[in-house]
Amino acid sequence: MGRHSFLWSQIKALPGVHVDAPRRVVVQACRGRLVYLASPYSKRAAHADGCYCPTEATRAAFDAAKWAAALAREGITAISPIAQAQAMADADMGAGLDPLDDRFWTDWCAPLLGACEALILPPIHGWQESRGCRLEITVAQNCGKPVFLMTGEGA
Repeated sequence: MGRHSFLWSQIKALPGVHVDAPRRVVVQACRGRLVYLASPYSKRAAHADGCYCPTEATRAAFDAAKWAAALAREGITAISPIAQAQAMADADMGAGLDPLDDRFWTDWCAPLLGACEALILPPIHGWQESRGCRLEITVAQNCGKPVFLMTGEGA
């Protein structure tokens, strides 16, 4: 955990990263905008042995979808790659789309992140250990997009 804390402390110190942003601040900054909803997936969607777990993957996608819905109620158009990708993986099961292929999904998510005006990371279980969330935040920040690390409880 020490290494993860160090990486997160570096990310939190980057310009344009709003740490512990309350919902009202996020809504004020993002209402009417297209935003990228970052959320943890890979570690949540796998068993301890690294094999895909459909039940946990569905839970991770459901958590992301709940936040996308909550933001929509606030007037924010949030793209949730996890919610969409999980549905795609379910529809394609056995046909070759690997839900745990980090390189594929990173490449697939890149144009979505590029199209968005900001990135929001809600307080979803597992975000602190998520390599994918750290990467997405770094990319967004490097592109000059505001990043909001939200505080609070569930969606």
